[in-house]
Amino acid sequence: KTVKIPEAIDGIPVKVIGEWAFCKNRIGKKNRTLKKIVIPETIEVIKEYAFRDCVVLKSVNLPQNLKRLEENAFYQCESLKTIKIPKTIEILSNACFAHTGLREVFIPKNIRKIEDSAFCLCVDLKKVTFEKNSKLESIGWQAFDTCMKLTSIKIPSNVKVLETEAFCFCGDLKKVTFEKNSKLKEVGYGCFQYCDNLTTITIPGTVKTIGNYAFERNRNLKTVIF
Repeated sequence: KTVKIPEAIDGIPVKVIGEWAFCKNRIGKKNRTLKKIVIPETIEVIKEYAFRDCVVLKSVNLPQNLKRLEENAFYQCESLKTIKIPKTIEILSNACFAHTGLREVFIPKNIRKIEDSAFCLCVDLKKVTFEKNSKLESIGWQAFDTCMKLTSIKIPSNVKVLETEAFCFCGDLKKVTFEKNSKLKEVGYGCFQYCDNLTTITIPGTVKTIGNYAFERNRNLKTVIF
């Protein structure tokens, strides 16, 4: 139920948690035993699918020197409610926290890119906060798709692209704002589809493209300001 990864083996520092390390999905099973993982500060990389389908994993402390968190690293960790993202990471990889039980997320300022489906299907996620002076430049395809309890989002000023369906099916999303001096250029295809509770939005003057179906089925959207 609890695993403690050593700092070193035979005097050699442990720096990487490898692909599929704790995942049983390749043999058609979910890991229903691992509840806690203790990761030492020596770890610099958590590779793809490392903790995928660890459905009862509740506790993870990511090392503050972590440099890379690869795709699907914590995919479908349904019991994972909180996470502290290290400031040393620059990219949140594809589906790295998708389908988890996260309720609140703080995005450090050094994150430059949130890739496709990073927080997709986090149905209990209520709050996303970006650190001041965020360097974030893009929010990927379906990055926050079906985060149904998310009520508001404030997009950092350096974001240039909101990609396809980035906030699709965020049914409780009521407020979308953009930081002062926004550099946003593109609102992607279906970006805010099915955001039933969105009533008003102000589009920054820098925007050049709004994709097809960007606000489709937003039944309560009454005011759009350019």
